[in-house]
Amino acid sequence: TLYKSDLPEPVSKEYENLRDGVKNEISSYLKYLAKEHDEVVSDYRRVNELNKLMNSLIIALDDAYAAAKKARGILDFSDLEQFTLELLGQPTPGGIVRTDLCRGLRQSLSEIYIDEYQDINPLQDTIFRLLSREDNLFMVGDVKQSIYRFRNARADIFLGYLKDFPILEESDKKAKIFLPENHRSQKYILDFVNLLFDNLYTNENMNASYAQERLVYPEGKKDENPYPVWVNLFEDGESPAEDEAEFV
Repeated sequence: TLYKSDLPEPVSKEYENLRDGVKNEISSYLKYLAKEHDEVVSDYRRVNELNKLMNSLIIALDDAYAAAKKARGILDFSDLEQFTLELLGQPTPGGIVRTDLCRGLRQSLSEIYIDEYQDINPLQDTIFRLLSREDNLFMVGDVKQSIYRFRNARADIFLGYLKDFPILEESDKKAKIFLPENHRSQKYILDFVNLLFDNLYTNENMNASYAQERLVYPEGKKDENPYPVWVNLFEDGESPAEDEAEFV
């Protein structure tokens, strides 16, 4: 047991400052918590009624949307994903197991190639894992290019494979291959990208390192017309898209 009286004076003083800071922070929230029991119960009941109303509205909207699609004989993108998963996988207490249809398709597919895997979502990843075997799924992706989070894309799925798979020379089944040479851009562009992601793509930010993914300018290729890279920052305003378009 360590007592305050046992601490050196500078440490004891720092402890008091930290303790007082925590006490003051907690005290600032007490006014939001200091409610009578009846008031708390009343608030809870109002929120509960609002939640019920919102749930009913969402269910009614979904039913109406489903009926409209059925009447027109159409499916949206989410329907295609959901129904595909229902055809391929059967939920069980131990997880999803392959259906007979899925097992037949799985044996008929010799190779599966998927590009832009950094923009995959969990449902899609499950579908591809159901259809693939241990040695016939080839995924291409770059987490720095993930732009579909608004459609439930999860770049960490591809990042997980990137971390778990050994390099090609160490495995004959699950393996990763880095393609660092970039033949599309000039060297000054690659230098800027590397500088940017050396600082952004870190273990602290991404739980991964950019070191193995640094872009390389092809050896022997002439660096033509080097220009400085411009970075333009637009403040949030009433029409940021229009501001950007006007600048371009």
